[in-house]
Amino acid sequence: MRERGQVWNYSEAKREPQLANYNTDGRYLSEATNFELYNFVREYKTSDEIRRIWNPKKDESVIHDKDSYSMDDGHKVYNFDSFAYQLPESTDFGKLSYIGHFQLEDGTIYRYWK
Repeated sequence: MRERGQVWNYSEAKREPQLANYNTDGRYLSEATNFELYNFVREYKTSDEIRRIWNPKKDESVIHDKDSYSMDDGHKVYNFDSFAYQLPESTDFGKLSYIGHFQLEDGTIYRYWK
């Protein structure tokens, strides 16, 4: 038991490891991140946190038909399902739910649907 006025030393307090999410490039992903746009890679424990590593689906998406795109404000838009497979432009997007998107450095947009 502590004497009145004594302060707990941080290292004395038992604490649970904190969960921390990072992408494969080492960038921290906040709790507000749309994890449906990422694929889980692995999890490991450090001394003070549990780290989960995620790979952005844009890094796994492959465009099989470069001519199957739409335009949005001058940028090419390619559509993919939740497994990162390209969807043809003939897809009825009204029957799908929008997950989110990534915009590449060149302005190309990858949209994901389920």
